[in-house]
Amino acid sequence: MADLPRLVRARDPTASGARLVVEAIAAVDCERGNARRAIRGGSALGALDVALLGMGEDAHVSSLFSGFPELGNERVAFIGTSPKPPAQRSTLTRRMLAPARRTILVATGEAKHVAVERLHRDDATLPATGLPNLIVVTDLGLPPRGTR
Repeated sequence: MADLPRLVRARDPTASGARLVVEAIAAVDCERGNARRAIRGGSALGALDVALLGMGEDAHVSSLFSGFPELGNERVAFIGTSPKPPAQRSTLTRRMLAPARRTILVATGEAKHVAVERLHRDDATLPATGLPNLIVVTDLGLPPRGTR
C-alpha cells in the first residue's frame, strides 16, 4: 500500500504559498513532537527538499494527468499535447518528485473536493497518489484521521 497523504487544514487559504508551506510543515512536525526541527538538505543528489504543488480540479499535479502516458525516465519532460491548455509545457516528472523530502500539495476551493477525496482514498490513477511524505493543505472538510 502506498503512503497515505497527510491532510492539513489551511487556516487561511488566501495566504501566500510560502506561509501555507510553513504552516503545513509545522503542523506535521508538532504532530510528531518535532516542533523545532529544521529542514535540512535532500538525501540524494539532485533530490528536492520540498516540492510545492497545486492540484487541478481533475486532480492533475505538475502537468501530470491521470490517464496520460508515462513521461519516461527523465526528471524533467516536455509535453507537446497536454490535455489542458497550454498544450505545450514542461514539467517535473514523478521520477523527480518521488525522492523529495516533503511534498506539499495545495488544494483549496470546493471545485477540488472530489479530487481531494479521491487522493485521500488512495486512488491509484492519480499522479499524486503514493508520493512519499505527501502533505495536502486544504480548506475542505476533512474526513476523520485514519479513514479513507
